[in-house]
Amino acid sequence: MEIKGAIHELELKPGAMAEWVFVPMKSGTYNLRCTVAGHTEAGMIGKITIAS
Repeated sequence: MEIKGAIHELELKPGAMAEWVFVPMKSGTYNLRCTVAGHTEAGMIGKITIAS
């Protein structure tokens, strides 16, 4: 499957795996967080760094 355009939400069941391939347009460090209520506060956060 190929999805084109912005991805706003991705939900996986326990034990599931997804591969996300993208072409970065701009280098930098970006914060990631889960938008489900209480999940960010519980630690479901991360960072992704794009290097040129």
